[in-house]
Amino acid sequence: MLRKILFILFFIFYINNCLSQYLVNLEYIDNRFIADSLYKSQKYENALPFYIKIVESDFHRRLDYMYIAKCFYETNNYQDAKKYLQLAVEKGAHFNSIEDTIYCYDTTSYTVLNYLAIKEFENYRSQLIENTKSYFSNNEINELLSKELILRIELEQKLLEIKTKYPEIDSIEIQLNNIKIENQIALNSEIEKNGFPTIKTVGEKAVYAAFTIVQHSDHNVIFQEKCLELMLEEYKNGEIPAVCIAYLQDRILINKGEKQIFGTQTVEKKNKIIRKLTIDSELIEKRRTVMMLNKPNLYLTDFVNM
Repeated sequence: MLRKILFILFFIFYINNCLSQYLVNLEYIDNRFIADSLYKSQKYENALPFYIKIVESDFHRRLDYMYIAKCFYETNNYQDAKKYLQLAVEKGAHFNSIEDTIYCYDTTSYTVLNYLAIKEFENYRSQLIENTKSYFSNNEINELLSKELILRIELEQKLLEIKTKYPEIDSIEIQLNNIKIENQIALNSEIEKNGFPTIKTVGEKAVYAAFTIVQHSDHNVIFQEKCLELMLEEYKNGEIPAVCIAYLQDRILINKGEKQIFGTQTVEKKNKIIRKLTIDSELIEKRRTVMMLNKPNLYLTDFVNM
């Protein structure tokens, strides 16, 4: 009897431990929401400890070093501002374009480093521009893969439209399910060879297409979990949109019979769209804000809400 109890406890621990690998820690969500809110309110001194907690954890973005540098500067701590600005440059913090990246560095760093030494600022800026141009010049889009991913989802979308128009034809449902399985197998093959597609390798629209293939692979939750783990790593590098992480995390939890975190999964009841069960529903808007779910998103409209 004791052996059986120990086995059950070990099994519960094992499952919980495995699940935690794939979820964005709720403590991260709390710290991110507070830090960003304080930063936007120009309460830089209050925001600092929360950003520090974020970068000291395993889960943070390269751009967080930029925000810390700005906070230190605004609190007149120029040496620490310089330190974190240097970290941002070394770690290759970037936005989705050369122009946006350089503008961010210029506006944040100019006053910091100009205060210390003009020459030093120019050296940092030169290093930034060189690193940024190098990053984007190596950004060779795989056009063939990009087109394939988008076409796969567009075909699935067309079939879904036909199914909605002719729900009595059972063969359409079968064909739609077969296409989802084919898409999942094809994407898995690509992942095994080259990793999960990113903004850098296939472009933003194709990333959403790849994510949608995963999102619709409810027949293989193990595959969904595998992809989420890969996507989380790329999210830290700015290569996977936050909304994709949120949607897929919720999908996996719902598929496992658990409550979702971000409220992305819905069901229609009596002609009304309602959210499926959510953990701590009173905190839902905070989490959605952190993961950019409250902003209009063209690709989500085109692909995911199918």
